[in-house]
Amino acid sequence: MEIIKDQIDELNANIKIQLTAEDYNPKVESALRDIKKKANMKGFRPGMVPMGLIKKMYGQNVILEGI
Repeated sequence: MEIIKDQIDELNANIKIQLTAEDYNPKVESALRDIKKKANMKGFRPGMVPMGLIKKMYGQNVILEGI
């Protein structure tokens, strides 16, 4: 994670934050594994849903909630 602060004047500043996948990826993978264990989808045994399908359905939501 890289944080850059540009001080405009005494009261104002611009802050830029750059995140890389390495910053949040371990937490996202862990959350997706937990969802996979509890997933009960039609056509699959409970807990045996493919990870690709879990990422497709829940990936964006997990990333947004985790950050």
